[in-house]
Amino acid sequence: MPKVSIIVANYERAQALEETVRSIVIQKYPNLELIIIDNASRDMSVEVIKKYENHIAHWVSEPDKGIYDAFNKGIKMSSGEWIYFIGSGDRLLDDSAIITALSAERDADLIYGNVYFHDYRSVYPGRLSKRRLVDQNICQQSIFYRSRLFEKFGMFEIKYPVLADWVFNMRCFGHKSVRTRFVDEIIAFFEGGGRSATLAWTDVNFLQDKANLIKRYLGVYCWAYFVVKYRLHPRIRRTIYGSQK
Repeated sequence: MPKVSIIVANYERAQALEETVRSIVIQKYPNLELIIIDNASRDMSVEVIKKYENHIAHWVSEPDKGIYDAFNKGIKMSSGEWIYFIGSGDRLLDDSAIITALSAERDADLIYGNVYFHDYRSVYPGRLSKRRLVDQNICQQSIFYRSRLFEKFGMFEIKYPVLADWVFNMRCFGHKSVRTRFVDEIIAFFEGGGRSATLAWTDVNFLQDKANLIKRYLGVYCWAYFVVKYRLHPRIRRTIYGSQK
């Protein structure tokens, strides 16, 4: 079975980190590499890491420039054929989650499934097309990437502090050589309420660049869809309703 590198990012969430690590160490999948990148936490996070040190291949506790800088550090440390990212507080659904996901491993470069989204108490639907990727991202906790994708496209761009994974996913879905596979199963429990949930629409660089990113990676058709839906349509509505007053 191919090695899977699991990269956990944490910042001062010791109890949540332990929940996440527990969900990983119970996995039945036999070939895992656990990597923890901690942002110089001052709580009990390092103690939690040391408690599970026998299960951890690599870990550091040092200042970083945000979650994607942490993930990039983890990628550089990893040796797995597949890479999976998860934040402290989120957890794999059950002890067979990785086996379930990698059931689609053959002839795939990117595998994704569903997550249970705690904030909405519902399943976050998984299957994505290029056009749907204009509207919403894949939940990070449901994606497994071939490590060679990071060799092909580079690391996460930390200029996008909250939504760098959305940019990377656009690159993957928009490139004709990347084979994506959807597994219609729940892979993970997404806690929600974290940085990506509360600050998603404060990623100013992403919001400014989104149209160009869509055009560059997903194509002119998706760019036109974005412009009509998010730029022209609101203006048309304002014009119509304004004229009726």
